[in-house]
Amino acid sequence: MQAIIQAVVARIAASAVLAQLLGGAAQVFVTPAPEGVGLPVLTISRVEQITAHAFGGAACETVDIDLTLAAASMEQTLSLGDALTALFDGAAFTLSSGMLLLCEQTGASRVDLAAHNSQNLEVFQTTIRLRLITYQPPAS
Repeated sequence: MQAIIQAVVARIAASAVLAQLLGGAAQVFVTPAPEGVGLPVLTISRVEQITAHAFGGAACETVDIDLTLAAASMEQTLSLGDALTALFDGAAFTLSSGMLLLCEQTGASRVDLAAHNSQNLEVFQTTIRLRLITYQPPAS
């Protein structure tokens, strides 16, 4: 499962669109983000293994990952959410282990206004759930 999380983080970090929207390199934190990190912030808020099974001699694993992003404006939150959706929805890429990773967006929450963060600023946030399926072909 760690390889899947690393692949998601690497894909986000390599996105020029997200870097531009974030005003620099895209950083992803595992919840909670370190204290004092400014907005916008992107966190992996939930990781849950749904299934692990063999299919036709191949090892398969299905994992849900929630990416939560928080920003100071609704517009920025929506822009970042759209960019994340475009980055992952329907994407397929190969992990270093040779596994194929298939992604689909299974849902996004509405944009919520959290009362205030630790710096006493209004925060808008949304969560995008990704379902990631790995497929390791059998050795030939």
